[in-house]
Amino acid sequence: MKHTKGKWTASHISEFEFDIIDENGRTISTVTNWNEQEANASLIASAPELLDLARMERDKHIFGESKFIKKYGMKWNEIKKIRENLIAKAEGGV
Repeated sequence: MKHTKGKWTASHISEFEFDIIDENGRTISTVTNWNEQEANASLIASAPELLDLARMERDKHIFGESKFIKKYGMKWNEIKKIRENLIAKAEGGV
């Protein structure tokens, strides 16, 4: 099963609705809920990046540091910053 690639964003479209938009401007989903719509939209919008992060963290443990750097072109410490930014995005920040 494959999902729509790229970064997704939550776009406020009306008082109680958010669209989840892909990087090409296409609507993936619309979130409606009287109380949690913004939080749900933020979490859904961060899903592809959170999945990528989970794969990176898995690969770090499988490959070790040197093969990880070769595959992703970044050091493990850089992943920590990505992780914190994604948590903030999922929680409605950034």
